[in-house]
Order: sequence, then C-alpha cells, then structure tokens
Amino acid sequence: MLSLQMTSGDYITVGDNIIIQVFHDSGDHFQISIDAPREIDQRVRDVSKLIGYALNLALHDGLTVEDVDLLVN
Repeated sequence: MLSLQMTSGDYITVGDNIIIQVFHDSGDHFQISIDAPREIDQRVRDVSKLIGYALNLALHDGLTVEDVDLLVN
C-alpha cells in the first residue's frame, strides 16, 4: 500500500502524461485535479471517483475495516 502525505499544490506525475494535484479547500475538504490526455478520460473519471471515496472514508474517525467492507460489498 502506498500512503502519501501531501500539502496543497503538491502533485504526482503518473507515467509521462498524467498529473494528479491536491488543493486544500477548507477544513477537512480537499480538491483533486487530474490532468490527462483525452483518450484516457474515462479511466481518469473512474480513478478520481475512487480517490474521492477513499479520501472521504479516510477522514471519518472511528471507521473500521468492517465498515469499509460493508460499504464496498
């Protein structure tokens, strides 16, 4: 598992042409920007949803593995 600690404005480059950047919005809220070529837009949408769900889950104190399993299955 890869765990990253990022601050607003930090970015990750995936391959040669995908950039994922995180921005602090307010409080515990963040925005993620994904810049990728048009031909992989659908994959980017799917990955961005997954990242959003993961971040939302990670910000909930007291969430257990069993809770996540119930949500996923």
